[in-house]
Amino acid sequence: MPDFWFIEPEGAVVRAKRSWRNKDGTAHPASAFDLWSQDELRSQGVYPGRYDPATPRGRFEIASESAPRIVDGEAVITRTYTELPEPVPQAVTRLQLVRALRHLGRKQAFDAAMAAAPAEVREDWNLTVTVERTSPLLATPPQSISVRISSGW
Repeated sequence: MPDFWFIEPEGAVVRAKRSWRNKDGTAHPASAFDLWSQDELRSQGVYPGRYDPATPRGRFEIASESAPRIVDGEAVITRTYTELPEPVPQAVTRLQLVRALRHLGRKQAFDAAMAAAPAEVREDWNLTVTVERTSPLLATPPQSISVRISSGW
């Protein structure tokens, strides 16, 4: 299955099979995609297409994209991609936060700060199921708890 179809007479890149008109104005139904061979479609200016390089997995945005060009009977669009970071969640469980602190090498500092924190801060932490990014627990003054999570949780 191609990434897209390029209908050269119309200069259209389409992802779904649809009707089109060739250069002399003749209308062709969408069913032609299924009834005609690849060679018959190409003879009418309709080419299967692919992205070069192939579309990556994960989160990305398209940084640039060329117009389709025909290469060996196939439409090719050259793209460059920019990888996007995973979104930072607005809330995490205590377990996720503790694992992130371990991963960042900040768990011991957090434990020390919690040990020195007022009793109500420790009680809030112990009763917390999820921690919101805007939680007062994360914004508590440095004298009572000094660990702040910036990004990546």
